Amino acid sequence: KSKIKCYIENEEAVLPTKAHNTDAGFDLYYPGKKIFILPAEETTVIDLGIAVEIPENSMMQLASRS
Repeated sequence: KSKIKCYIENEEAVLPTKAHNTDAGFDLYYPGKKIFILPAEETTVIDLGIAVEIPENSMMQLASRS
């Protein structure tokens, strides 16, 4: 079983969590106070204060909540 390693790079950062063992993915948290409002179809980079090490032959995908 592969493990994803996650490192805190900012003292305010919060490690990703799963609400339930059956969840497919992890919840990510923004540790800042700034509010982001993005028009539809626009993107931006938001520093979550963490670094993630993905195992070889694996991938990571970010998706909005449903």
